[in-house]
Amino acid sequence: MAPQRPPRLVIERAPQFRALNSLVRQQMLSTLRLLEPCSVGEIAARLGRQAETLYYHMDILVDAGLVRSAGTRPAGRRDEALYEVAADRLQYHPTRRTPAFLRELRRTYATTLRTTERRLLEAVGADGEVREGNGKNMRVQAYTARLTPAQLDELNRRLDAVRELLLERSGEDDGEAHQVLLVMSPALQE
Repeated sequence: MAPQRPPRLVIERAPQFRALNSLVRQQMLSTLRLLEPCSVGEIAARLGRQAETLYYHMDILVDAGLVRSAGTRPAGRRDEALYEVAADRLQYHPTRRTPAFLRELRRTYATTLRTTERRLLEAVGADGEVREGNGKNMRVQAYTARLTPAQLDELNRRLDAVRELLLERSGEDDGEAHQVLLVMSPALQE
């Protein structure tokens, strides 16, 4: 049995960024969070891909320390490797500001946004999409507001509560899977 995983993993090394700068690997991490512990074959089935195409990506995620082994289970005549995410939450180093770090951080953010955009566009018009009323499950909104430090702290507390709810539910089998992207940044003035 794997040791208890830490609540967060600080992303600050180049291999970690390289692992996250891939749409496929970000999709694998999201899927792994939903199914864990699970095999590469289960991730492939959920993503509609061939398992053989994902082993390379899983090795990169494991080598970067973002995914870890969760043991094995019998699968036919051999044992099948199982995986789980290495931490409940990934956090980018909060104070690092070197040009190389910021360049990799921008690339990773861009990959995350592309992954989310792809899933969002696939969901538009899909069976079960509800954009208003009870059961609304599709929403895209952007707001800009001037916040005092106290209001910013309150917003962060509320976003943390949303994140915690999503993390609590990430391994559950009941209900339908939903993608939620929380993005907040300073609105730079021109």
